Amino acid sequence: MSCTHLSMMTTMQPIPFSLRNPLQTDLTRQLEDSEAESSDSDVSSSSEGSTEASSSDVDSISESSFSTSDQEEDDLSGHSSSSSEDELRPPSSTGYRLEEFPASRSITDELLDTLGDMARTDNVGYIAWLVPFTGIFTMLGTEFLACVNHFTCSQNFPTLSYAATFRPEGYAFTGGMCLTAMFILASVVLFFWYLQLRMRPHELDGSVTGAKHLVAGYACLVSGVTAAISLFGLAVMDMRTHHDAHINFTIAFFVAAWATMIAVQIARKSILHEDESEDDDGKSATGTELIVVLRRQSFWLSLRRWRKLDVNTAYNLGRLLLNVGLASTVLFGVFFLCANGIWPNPLGFTAVQEAFFEALAIVCQLLFMGTLSCELARLTRLVERSDYAELERNE
Repeated sequence: MSCTHLSMMTTMQPIPFSLRNPLQTDLTRQLEDSEAESSDSDVSSSSEGSTEASSSDVDSISESSFSTSDQEEDDLSGHSSSSSEDELRPPSSTGYRLEEFPASRSITDELLDTLGDMARTDNVGYIAWLVPFTGIFTMLGTEFLACVNHFTCSQNFPTLSYAATFRPEGYAFTGGMCLTAMFILASVVLFFWYLQLRMRPHELDGSVTGAKHLVAGYACLVSGVTAAISLFGLAVMDMRTHHDAHINFTIAFFVAAWATMIAVQIARKSILHEDESEDDDGKSATGTELIVVLRRQSFWLSLRRWRKLDVNTAYNLGRLLLNVGLASTVLFGVFFLCANGIWPNPLGFTAVQEAFFEALAIVCQLLFMGTLSCELARLTRLVERSDYAELERNE
């Protein structure tokens, strides 16, 4: 048996590779035909397509003998689609350029970008904008808690002071208004520092403009500090436990707040007149009305990009808030006296109207304090300029 087996092994011959894999001969023949056709063809696109088809056939045959036809169909469809795209695409010589339209940005994206700019920027003007932020948020929170816990606001809307007599509304009102008073105090002190740096050249000259700046600056400081202390007092002493003290602090706050706003507007107007006198064009800076600012879209642009609030826009916006706030305060006082029986009430004024005009007056005051960011944002450069000037004088 072993001899027979050995003789059979010696007589067996290896099978040729062409007979072992018959597909290889067909593949070689196809490759030769494709090369011959590509050499005879004059169009470069047909040669490239046949080469790609051949290469795809090589891969498909090596993997599976049943996927050759499918691969060829895919190559033909891909080649036809690419050729159609090339035909539709305009030639580069015509100079056509496809314009890419920017994607529409939502309000959320703009808000996130603004918050990102605020986080990356060291700006003293943030302090002024914290006044309306904390104040308005405190007002809304106090009234919301009052409507949820103690009042039916659709029928009886309480005033801010009356809503703060309950709990937990009183805690929210006290904490929020104390923070607002601190921010008002800081903003007024920084604004006074800004006026001091702006009026320093006029103080050295002893001119009348320097005296006006000095009076306006100290008026802002005294009235602003008084408003902050009064707001702190009315926040701590509620109307139920300390009725008379709360009323007195409220009156003092309103009077001091309006005095501060008037003094700030006077100081801004004098600064604008000073810039006008230094302008070579001779154009009036204070003569621009608010409607003109609205038409130039600088007003709305300033509201969107509050860090670039210019002095002219701040002056016009402050004048608008001052007028609306004073009118609301007068109406609030009239409705308060009529609704509480102190004055006769033939027109039937209600406490809801009183609460509305009180809230509107306070909102105007808080927003006006936010416009001080125009001056506080320039404080850093003024301080640096003053320090450089002092160093130059010492040298």
